[in-house]
Amino acid sequence: LMLSACDDLFGSDEDVSVTVTGRANVRDAATTEGSNVIGKVDAGSELTGRWITNPSNPDERWFEFKRDGQVAYVWEGNLSKKN
Repeated sequence: LMLSACDDLFGSDEDVSVTVTGRANVRDAATTEGSNVIGKVDAGSELTGRWITNPSNPDERWFEFKRDGQVAYVWEGNLSKKN
């Protein structure tokens, strides 16, 4: 199980803010298998949303947020807790 600096409020419905640590794919589902890349976010970008798990891999966490009115996802390995 991988733990990260983003453990605060995991599984909560409360919105949290995170910072993107490196250019990252934005996907339409919380998985790399069968999902589509719908955009990119640059390092240093701030996102507000909530943590969720990959339904088929509970050890893999994703960040769910809204982008242009659409629900979108970024993998936790590309994020850090906002200071």
